[in-house]
Amino acid sequence: ACGEEVSEEKAGLFSKKGVEVWRLPLKNSRVDLTALLKRCAEKGINALLVEGGGKVHGAFLSEDLVDEVYYGVGPVIIGDPLGTPAVSGVPLSALSEACFLEELKAKKVGKSYFFHAYTKRGYSALKDWAFSFSSFKAV
Repeated sequence: ACGEEVSEEKAGLFSKKGVEVWRLPLKNSRVDLTALLKRCAEKGINALLVEGGGKVHGAFLSEDLVDEVYYGVGPVIIGDPLGTPAVSGVPLSALSEACFLEELKAKKVGKSYFFHAYTKRGYSALKDWAFSFSSFKAV
């Protein structure tokens, strides 16, 4: 996905390699994430793994577009002031504005830990889905 202003020449470099280029509107100088997810849905993509830096993660979280979180932690602390934070975005004015997680599970793999949890939005959707699925009757 890219902004609508990307030139035909630049988009063509990807198209020639078989990449489908999605020109989408911008929001705050970045691809509008709601437009991106709408295009994904139109293409039959109903799950998306967002792997990126702190700005990408922060953008999805601040727009309440995250249902599940997978997070890995290894046994090393880097502490580089020039490093990329796992999540960055608009500063919060109160802790109540933070993204609280539900149903947190952890698994140790080697010396690392992997976490899985749902956001409030994702957990609510999961409960709604489970309820509607439980109302199906076997035929």
